Amino acid sequence: MLISQSQKNTVLCGRNFSSFSRRIARNCFAALKATLFSQTMQAMKWLDDIKWDDKGLIPVIAQEAASGDVLMFAWMNREALAQTAALGRAVYYSRSRGRLWPKGEESGHVQTVHEIRLDCDNDVILLKVTQLGHEPGIACHTGRHSCFYSLYKDGQWVVVEPVLKDPQTIYK
Repeated sequence: MLISQSQKNTVLCGRNFSSFSRRIARNCFAALKATLFSQTMQAMKWLDDIKWDDKGLIPVIAQEAASGDVLMFAWMNREALAQTAALGRAVYYSRSRGRLWPKGEESGHVQTVHEIRLDCDNDVILLKVTQLGHEPGIACHTGRHSCFYSLYKDGQWVVVEPVLKDPQTIYK
C-alpha cells in the first residue's frame, strides 16, 4: 500500500522531532502550515458572500437585542467583521480615523454581539448587541442611549432622548 507524502508528514508530526532530520521537520511544518491555511481560508469564506462597497466597507446597524432599539450606524471592513465574529464584541472601521475602532475603546461602552445578520441584498449588516458600560446602555458619543435621538416633527428636528452621561466625563 502506498501512502502519500502528506500522510507521511502527518505520521511523522506525531513523533518526537529530536530523532528526525531537519528535512523531515520542515516537511512536517510545511504540511501543517498548508492545512491551517486551507482551514482558515474555508472558515473565512463567509466574508466573500458580502457585497463590500468600492472602499471595501459595509454599513452596519447595531440594535439592542433586549429592547429592539436601534442604537447606532457605523461601517465595517473585512477585518472588523472578522474580529467582531471571532471576539463576540463589536469592532467597527472608523472612516475618520482610518483604522479599526473597537466599540468602547475610549468610553468603556462596549457592545457584546449576540447575532450578526446579513440583509437580503448582502450589503447591510445588522448586529444584535447588548450595550455595556453604563446602565442604561450608552451607544452614542453624545452620552445618549441611541444615536437616533432626534425626531422630525412639525418641520423640525426635536431632541427626544436625554443625555445620560456628560460626554466630557466619558472621553478624557
